[in-house]
Amino acid sequence: EQIDKLSDPDSVQLIKDTADYIHSIGYQFTWIPYFKSSGYDTWAELGFDVACMQPNYVFNLKAPYSNIVDCDKYTKELGMGVEMEIDSQFFDNKDYAERYYAYEKGFGEFVGKRPTAYYAGAPETMLKLADLMTKFFNKNN
Repeated sequence: EQIDKLSDPDSVQLIKDTADYIHSIGYQFTWIPYFKSSGYDTWAELGFDVACMQPNYVFNLKAPYSNIVDCDKYTKELGMGVEMEIDSQFFDNKDYAERYYAYEKGFGEFVGKRPTAYYAGAPETMLKLADLMTKFFNKNN
């Protein structure tokens, strides 16, 4: 979730070595750092092929909408994607539903243009919300 390259050079080397190995067997190396976590701005330098930032907006009802705006700005500047997050309380709590729709509003423009990951917690939540996610991606592609 974060990489503190200044205080732990061994961890940074481990990440770079892991990237080399993953690439040597023909796979891509992906990272999904949380909002403005340490190291997010050096994702490519560390050997990741794809990085999608978590805005950390859905799960914390006190998080400001500026997380969405800032996440969009930082990821555009750094060539990253974003992680769409949805809480299992989506159907039962309007606050969580409104927060999810803020993601759709803030990130819909680049679905299909930049990497987009989806996080919904438990697998049963993903299955329950599959239609909602499909509509979002189809609408924006």
